Amino acid sequence: MKGQSSIEFLVIVGIALVLSAPFVISAQDSLIDLSQSSETVEFEASLSSMKDAVNSVNSMGEPAKKEFTLEVPVEIENMTIDSDQKTVVYTVNRLNRSFNHTKTFDTEISGNFPEERGIYEGTVKARENYAEIDFEG
Repeated sequence: MKGQSSIEFLVIVGIALVLSAPFVISAQDSLIDLSQSSETVEFEASLSSMKDAVNSVNSMGEPAKKEFTLEVPVEIENMTIDSDQKTVVYTVNRLNRSFNHTKTFDTEISGNFPEERGIYEGTVKARENYAEIDFEG
């Protein structure tokens, strides 16, 4: 009788594991998405600090310059300056889906952005009619 109880217990535990597997997988996906979302929020905060630096040097005029830090997480695929020269367009890849986001500046900007994941030190320099953004290698 004890052997039968043990087998029944194992069957019940096995069924419970099989039934709970979809919930565990769903929770794991949610945690991964939450982790990626927090990295994207940190990236957007560093973009805001870049925007603040651009606004600051623009208000001071030439030859003002200011440094900032840009944190680029792995899910940021591409960053470019839009044709209006006032908007940064970046692509976020989350769970194999790509979404375009934008950050609009008050003044025209020029420069190139890092293409790899990492933490970059950037400098904004005021020019006559725009702000120049440069990143150290």
